[in-house]
Amino acid sequence: MSSPYEDDSWSALRLDTPEGHGLIRPRFQIHFAVEYPEPATVQRFHDAVIELLGDSLTWISTGSGRWTRRTARTDSMVATWCRDPVFWPKKVYTFIAQDSDQGVGDAKLEIYYAARDRRSPSPEWLPRLLQGAHLPKYCTRLSVALPVRHELVTSGRVVDWIRAAAPVHDASFIGGSAGWAIDVPLNPPLSTQGPEARARAGAMLQRHPGLTCFSYMGLGLGDLKWDLDFARAKSAAAPRPYVRRADWITLINGDQLALLGGASALRAALAQAGDSVVLEQVGLATLIRAGREPQLGDLSVGYVPAEYRAVARALAPVSLSLGDFRPQLGQAFDDYGLRAWYDALAKP
Repeated sequence: MSSPYEDDSWSALRLDTPEGHGLIRPRFQIHFAVEYPEPATVQRFHDAVIELLGDSLTWISTGSGRWTRRTARTDSMVATWCRDPVFWPKKVYTFIAQDSDQGVGDAKLEIYYAARDRRSPSPEWLPRLLQGAHLPKYCTRLSVALPVRHELVTSGRVVDWIRAAAPVHDASFIGGSAGWAIDVPLNPPLSTQGPEARARAGAMLQRHPGLTCFSYMGLGLGDLKWDLDFARAKSAAAPRPYVRRADWITLINGDQLALLGGASALRAALAQAGDSVVLEQVGLATLIRAGREPQLGDLSVGYVPAEYRAVARALAPVSLSLGDFRPQLGQAFDDYGLRAWYDALAKP
């Protein structure tokens, strides 16, 4: 798999502090959302990423903002949580590992684990939801960021890794994605450089429609939303799953596929893209691949990857709206820039 930039041109998507700490870093991002995963799903994902990135993950944080050196003891934390988890909403377990203790690095593992003690919404929740009650919702989010020239990316084995990943085989899988991304620290090493980093990130996203920004689209952006029609159809207070945004790899679950009319209807909606868009069943997920390789696109020369746009249009009924992005990406964009980024794939 070739990178969209040759040689050192990835430097155009990098920004450092004077001390060399990362303010913006390009990477290949893989993200999964699972509503209430089996503990083994979280453990297996953690172990697979540690095997993949190995010693490059040198620092860990449990969400406090403080970084400590990664050790054998810190590696055992996830296993300890999974053996006897405290259930959400009392506890959300956070485990972040990366290759830098300042700003953002080139490799990163993120786990936000919300353990649940039930496998379906409580029956009494549905009447409360229909009466307008504000009910809690949360899900577990699992992601890995790879350096742009990581062997898994350059060898073209990413899809194989995703096929084997534990989250897509979990009964409560919601969705996921994989493609080029940038990361920006929400609390920059030098606060005075925060506005510059956000402005630069906004310009990068606005130029490259195939690029996402996981730091702004991560924990705060909902993969689940309450939808009364969906809850009535399910006869349960079940939140509706949504696609964040079309990417090179987009993963949807059975509920989303049903809302799209099933696999045959989705194939028909993607027919305009020809053989360049591949649809396959992977575990309990439907995987949609927009082209042979991930692309950035470049609006400065009017180039939007046709495969990405075809997937975005086909998935529009189950995708987040422009307004859903404002609370997060509004930190990097003015409203015009946010709409330009969103419309690049969403509109003809």
